[in-house]
This record gives sequence, structure tokens and C-alpha cells, in this order.
Amino acid sequence: MLPNIAGFFAGLFVAMALIAGIELGGFALLGELPEDLQSPDPQVMQAAVAKLPTIAFVMLIAAYTVGSFGGALVAGLICRSGRLVFPALIGALIWGSTLYWLLKIPSPLLVWFSLLTVPLATVAGALLALVLRPSPLPGIQPYDMRKKGMACK
Repeated sequence: MLPNIAGFFAGLFVAMALIAGIELGGFALLGELPEDLQSPDPQVMQAAVAKLPTIAFVMLIAAYTVGSFGGALVAGLICRSGRLVFPALIGALIWGSTLYWLLKIPSPLLVWFSLLTVPLATVAGALLALVLRPSPLPGIQPYDMRKKGMACK
């Protein structure tokens, strides 16, 4: 159970780190951001978001997509049982936070595309983890008697 919990939190940490890193990189590309983005007034914030270039929204989609892929991959590699459940939980958390921010901050239609890319990236990360580290077969496995020195010569 401990590897599953550790895998979940490691995947969540990797996802958040990737999202934050890509968003910070996107902010660095944009240079100076409008000061109205920090406004508590929704109309002022919506006007500031409308002034942002398209690359800002592309970087946002990329951040959440890459974050969900990386988080699912790490969780799938570390977890021992439920190797699709824990990556799915990470993907659901990222998808839910994406939906929350899309509803809270009015965004262009392009950003809503991330509601499709996040689940697809989560599934891709989880499946890649299964390919990179396949699950052992369940049940009793025969052992190689040659390794034990018990084989007939």
C-alpha cells in the first residue's frame, strides 16, 4: 500500500511541477503581463485575458497536457497495484482543476480544448507506464531450478 500512496503523491508532485514550470516558461516568453490579471473584478480580469496573445493559451494547454502525462507516467511506474487507478486519479484532479479555472476565469474557446487533451494525455502516460514496467503475472510462478543449483546435469 505504501508504494501506491508514494506513487500517487510522486505523480501529483511531478504533474504540478511540470504545470508550474511550463506556465512560468510561458510567462517568460510573454514578457510583461497585464496588471489587470490580478484584479478581483471578473469583468476587468476578462478584459485582461482578452488582451493576451494566443501563445499564452497554447502554453496553458501544453502545461496541463504535459503535466497530466508526466504525473500519470510517474504514478503508473511507482504504484504496484491499481496501476491505472492512481494515474486516473491524478488525471481527474488535473481535469477538475482545469474545469474549475475555465469556469472561474472566462477564457477563449481554444483553452477549452484542454478538457480533451488532459484525459488523453493521462491515458497515454498510464499506458506507457504499463509498457515500460509490465505487471508480473498473478499467482504462483515456477522458478528456474538452474538458479537454485537444483537442475539435472
